Amino acid sequence: MRIIVSLLTLLVGCFLPQLGFAQERPKATVTIVYINNSNCSFDSVLDEHVMNVLHGKVDGIYNIIPGDYYKKNLFDSNQNPSPNRIIDTVQNDNIDYLIYFQLQPFNRKERMALFRYGKDMTATAILRIYSGKNGKCLFEKNFSAKASDDQTQVFLEDSLTAWIAIRSKNLGVAASDKVLYQAGEYISVNLPLAPLPSQTLDNI
Repeated sequence: MRIIVSLLTLLVGCFLPQLGFAQERPKATVTIVYINNSNCSFDSVLDEHVMNVLHGKVDGIYNIIPGDYYKKNLFDSNQNPSPNRIIDTVQNDNIDYLIYFQLQPFNRKERMALFRYGKDMTATAILRIYSGKNGKCLFEKNFSAKASDDQTQVFLEDSLTAWIAIRSKNLGVAASDKVLYQAGEYISVNLPLAPLPSQTLDNI
């Protein structure tokens, strides 16, 4: 009799998901706050690129709420708000996790010689993942990456400035891409797929 019951339990477990009775995993609700402190001449290009990459890491996996409101009300005056302030700001939207990504000023190094121009740009960023339920920072990590360019060119004086500006933008985006890749991998590994249980939050 026990064998028959075990077989029936196994069959039910195997075939119910195929019949559409499987319960879907509850999606966590996420918002992304992006702060650009790079102070570069191509901020608009960089901002669009960064947000596209960050959204690509969570789109379809989580419920996403735009982060503009939280950026204004949480991080405009204080880039490390208290847990209580986070809870008070996000609780009405039932947000489980707040992803905070801050791009720091680029570190630039130029090398110029006759018919030759080289440049290094290093991007650094801070990533934090906050709980929307208890306001605490669950994860925090800094990232850094460098992109380099070294070319031999002959320039007229007027074209040199324009060419340097173009190369700077390309290098800035390339360095940011490396940082974003690191941050994206960190998000994929550490951001929980579902809301954390109350008991787990109490122990954080």
